[in-house]
This record gives sequence, structure tokens and C-alpha cells, in this order.
Amino acid sequence: SSSSSGDDDIFRILIATDNHLGYLEKDRVRGDDSFRTFEEILRIAKKAEVDFVLLGGDLFHHNKPSRATRVRAAKILRTYCLGDDPIHFEIVSDQSINFPETACVNYEDPNYNIGLPIFSIHGNHDDPTGEGGYSELDSLKESNLVNYFGKATNIADIQIYPIIMRKGKSKLALYGLGAIRDERLHRTFQAKKVQWVRPADDKEEYFNLFVIHQNRTKRVDYYKNAISEAMLPEFLDLIIWGHEHECLLDECIEAGEDSSKLKRFEVCQPGSSIATSLSEGETRPKHVAILELKGNQWRIKKHKLKTVRPFKMHDVVLKEHHLEEHEVEEFLEAKVEEIIEDVMKEYDLEEPFSKEKMPLIRLRVDYTGYKKCNPMRFRGKFVSRVANAEDILIFHKKNKKPANKAGGEGLKSELDELLPRDDGKAPQIQDLIKKHLKHGMNRLTLVPNKSMGDAVHEFVEKMEKDAVNDFLDNIFKQRIKTCVQNSEVRTAEDIDAMLDENVADDMKEEDDDDDEDVKIMDEEVSMSYRGSSMKLKNAPEPSVDYSDSSLEGIVEHEKRQPRRSRGRGKNSSSKAGSKRKPASSQGRSKKKTRQGSLKRFLSISQA
Repeated sequence: SSSSSGDDDIFRILIATDNHLGYLEKDRVRGDDSFRTFEEILRIAKKAEVDFVLLGGDLFHHNKPSRATRVRAAKILRTYCLGDDPIHFEIVSDQSINFPETACVNYEDPNYNIGLPIFSIHGNHDDPTGEGGYSELDSLKESNLVNYFGKATNIADIQIYPIIMRKGKSKLALYGLGAIRDERLHRTFQAKKVQWVRPADDKEEYFNLFVIHQNRTKRVDYYKNAISEAMLPEFLDLIIWGHEHECLLDECIEAGEDSSKLKRFEVCQPGSSIATSLSEGETRPKHVAILELKGNQWRIKKHKLKTVRPFKMHDVVLKEHHLEEHEVEEFLEAKVEEIIEDVMKEYDLEEPFSKEKMPLIRLRVDYTGYKKCNPMRFRGKFVSRVANAEDILIFHKKNKKPANKAGGEGLKSELDELLPRDDGKAPQIQDLIKKHLKHGMNRLTLVPNKSMGDAVHEFVEKMEKDAVNDFLDNIFKQRIKTCVQNSEVRTAEDIDAMLDENVADDMKEEDDDDDEDVKIMDEEVSMSYRGSSMKLKNAPEPSVDYSDSSLEGIVEHEKRQPRRSRGRGKNSSSKAGSKRKPASSQGRSKKKTRQGSLKRFLSISQA
């Protein structure tokens, strides 16, 4: 039975993204911020009596959160998720597909009393990595605290199955796709290897909700570093977009209230619940959204988060104020004082600030023509009044045209790329490595440049200490296996020739990736998906309609696909053959020569 009359058909869903639990957990002032706000979000969900909570990724800030973060997260989830509150909706899709490991949504487990179900995809911070490909969300899933979905097991051929829900007469198809590196996902869309499985019966009666965690805007000029809305299929009704921290709910609210303004679908961007980068987008007030859905009618209500720390940001150009060198520090102090006064008026605060209400302040200073002031001395004047006293000031100069010179200027330009941009975000490590290794002198001979960048990204961002070693071991094993299996490889010269071919293949593949339809129009990719049908639980057999692209067909197709290998085949170039020498004149057998060459190759690889 429903909690009140008239609610039998209404889904109420609380939507939040990018909670970043554990962010700055060791900071004496800001260490509790992420946990305090996440607890407020769950309190809002309980008070609003929502059917479930939908999280759009990055529940945790670190890929391997600390023990303290894991314990605090589990404690909050147990407090608000366990209970005897009735669940008013049912899942009618095949749960063995939606939740492969548990084959059951957590509230249907007879050993647990779940009063507030939480459904979540992973983000780029807490994505699966390492041996076994596990995410920290897997731990919460096994503890029956979170329903983890949207995990793609094969990013080269993605099948997206919906969690099909019913509440009264309302039908909801919930799709989810956890974070995948934007370049790879972009390539998968272009190759039309994204399959959207739809309900087999009455497709038009379902409200199609999709949650994704990717770059929505282009962070660099490279087209593939963002996912365009035009890539997504038209049958979707509403998209919950995670990863972007700026809260943009107003446009979506207006669209839900006036159906005449609806496009093919609307995008809801709740933004993060905590400021992790002191940039322009983080200055907007933080909210969570409650989606109310009945049939195909929907609306969104936003709830402002009250536990979020105040944040203000200003820009200053010193040249515009005609200051003397000794006046700069005093001038910047006065600017910070003005910002503090603005914060006190806007948030109705009084000094001294409590630890929870101490504001974040960022002053971006264009100091062209001046020297930087002492940051340590400046910090000491606001250490008890500003939460980020150590980095209030960010100094920058006007960008100059890069000098087209080698040597010192080139090195300076390359080092400048390591610095954070104006939006406060640093460039991705794998992009820097790829760009560095693209030059002839820096190219690797045994290892693909692009894959090396990915391995270093895992090492740096995901704290996988064995990522580079494991990657190199696998590459060397593949190279050695290719040599062993190729009967034409007998001498060291043959091995060198084959490695040259491998390097040439890798270079060609990378160049093809860089040039592949970079200027393609979004509209040409908008239908780059395949459709299929999904069986409902307890549905009559005649309504089940698996198309040729169903899961069974895909599995059989993958089994039949031959594994692609590198090296020289019958149709390959005769470059290595032209260098082949006859068997050793000293009487050594071809087998021994080959073994000796392989040992030499192995020693080079290990070095």
C-alpha cells in the first residue's frame, strides 16, 4: 500500500552526484565536509520519503579510500538505509543481468531490512581498477548497502540493460553507465558498438532515465575528450549527468514544468555536493534534486544543501590599480577582507566563524609586471578566518604566444602545461605523456606510447603501485610469444625487424586514432547505437522478443571472433625477410640460434 492516497503511481527519486567522500579527510578544518553533507543528503531523502536515492558517480574521492573513510561511509549508509520503511515499487527486469554478482536488489534480500534503497554507478574517481577490476562500490554492494550498476565489462562493445521498475501504473526504465575514459567511449560510440536494450513490451509506456558520468563539455580542443549529448539515443527522456561539478538545475526544472518546451530529452546536472576545486563552477550554490515521475509526466524540485561551506571567488588585475610594488600585499589583504564581509552578509554569519562555516575564498591575481608577495606571510593573517588560508591567492600572468624555438623555450612551454589551468584543474597525466612521447626522439620501441600513458594514469590517479610493472610484463610476454610462434624469426636481426614493424603499426594506429573523424558533426553520431529487447520478470512468454543483437547472440559472436595478433603473417611485409641470414656457419642449429635471440630479446626487455 502507498504512504498516502494519490501517491500510488508517483515515483519520488532523490538525485545527487559527486559526493567525494574522504576529500581532504586529514585537513583539520575541512576534513568532515564531505561526510557532513552526504549525511544531510540522506536526511533530505528520509524526510521527503523518496522511493530511492540515485547517485551519479564519485561517491568516494579516492580510488582506494582510507580505512577511516570506508568505515564512516558504511556507518552513514547503515544509519539511513537500514530500517522497516516499506518499499512501494518493484523491479520486474531480470536482476541476474542488472546485478550479476548478487542477482537480487538489496531490499529483496531476506537477511536485510532495507528502508531506503540506493542505486549508484561509479565515477572516474572510484572506478574499477586493479586485479579483478573491483571498485569500492563493490564492497558496499556486497554489504547490501548500495545497489551498484552500470559497470561495462567490455568497453569495446557495450550493452546497456535497464533496471525496469513499476510503481502502480508508472513504468521506469533506469539505464546507467559508469565512467569510462572519454576517448575510449567516444570511439565505441563512433564504431556503433553501444547497444541499448529496451523492454520487449509497450516500449512507449516507459519513462527512460539514464545516468552517466563523463565530461559534458570539452575541457581541451581535442574533440574526443568529451561526450556529446547528440551521441545519445532519442528514446531517452531524461539524463542525469554526473562528473560536472557546476549545479545547473534551473533549465531542467523549467522543462519539466512545461512539456511544450521539451526537446528529444532533457539533461539534469545536479553538480557536486562539495567543492573539490576552487574554480568558477564551484561557486554556485549546491543542491540536490528530487524527481517526481508519474507516467510520462515529470518535474524536478531542488533542495539547497545547508551544510556546504560558503565559497567566494574574485579576480584582480594589478595593473588596473596602478600600485607600487610595496602596496601590492596590503591591497590584496583589503580585497580578502571585502570578500569576507560579503560572505558574512550573504550567509548571515558573525565572527569568529565556527569550523563548519569558515568560508572558502579564492582570489585570482594577474600580477603581470609585478612580483609575487610572500604566500606564507599572507596565509598567517587569515589562518583562523578562512578555511583554505594556504591557497587563497592564485597568481597568474597573461598568456603569451609560445615561442617556436627548441631548447629552453620549448622546455618552459612543456613545463607550463603541467600547471593548473584557470578553472583550477590540472591536465590529465596520460595526455601529457602521450604528447611527450609523440616526438620522434621520445618514442618507445617496445611499448605502445598510448598504452604507456594509460598505465601511468593508473599508477598516479588510482594508486595502483603495480600498474606500470604489470603493463610492461604483459607487453613483453606478448612480444616474446609473437617471436616464439613465428617460424620465420630465427636471428636477432629478425627480431629487430619484427619490432620495427610493431612500432610502425603502433604509430599508425595512434595517428589513425588522432585523425579519425575529429571534425565529425554530432548529428552523424546521434544514432550510433543498437537496439534490443529485454525480458521482464513474470512476463508472459509471447511478449518476450529477443532480437538478433540480444545478449546470447553477442556472446556467441564474441566466441567466434578470432583473436587478432601482431607480427608477420603470410601477407605481411617482407622487410624482416630481406634481412634474414642463413644458419650459423659455426654449426649451431636454427633452434639454438632462435633461443639465443629470444634470450637476448628478453634481457633487453627486462632492461
